[in-house]
Amino acid sequence: MRNNKVTFDQPIQITPMPPSYTSTESPLTAYTIIPFATGIESVAIGTNSSGGGYSIIVAAIAASSTSNYNITGGTVPPTGGIFSLPYSEATPFVMPYTATLREIKFAVTNLDWTPSFTVHPYVAVAISNTNDGRFSILPETQTISSRPYLRNTLMGDMTVLTGEVTGLSTEISAGTEVAIICTALQTDSTIGTNYNFYYSGTLLLS
Repeated sequence: MRNNKVTFDQPIQITPMPPSYTSTESPLTAYTIIPFATGIESVAIGTNSSGGGYSIIVAAIAASSTSNYNITGGTVPPTGGIFSLPYSEATPFVMPYTATLREIKFAVTNLDWTPSFTVHPYVAVAISNTNDGRFSILPETQTISSRPYLRNTLMGDMTVLTGEVTGLSTEISAGTEVAIICTALQTDSTIGTNYNFYYSGTLLLS
């Protein structure tokens, strides 16, 4: 039988590379991707009487918030807004280094339904440095679906909408809590409405 054993004159040595970054810098030389999703059991979001996103859920890497939360102190867009999370909701993540948010991409799906209004799902990024669960929504990060769910039009299961924002230059400091909110805008309406959507997407950081 032929002997296929391979031998080496010298033992192989693996020398670990020393870290070339500090604790506040990105360990990658190019980009970092942060995935998010609302999971398999999404809580209802809602709009107000003017059609703005009012009641939100917070997406995470593994699951979403178990309740929805109301935006106060502004609207998205143009001025952002504020919401608070209770101690029992650990859905935000903490920035390990100072980075710049460059792009947001997301997809959203639905159950079988016929909308009474034209609905534009969207996501946005909110940050907190106050250590009290209060988050401020960054209005420039609002990412609206490129097409809506159309009024009086049957939308079958898994009607997937997508949206993206590119060219951002939003710096987020190390240690900042980051939450990804999910809600919707609606037109043709003077009443608030609740919806159940399922969101997923990515943040691109440099």
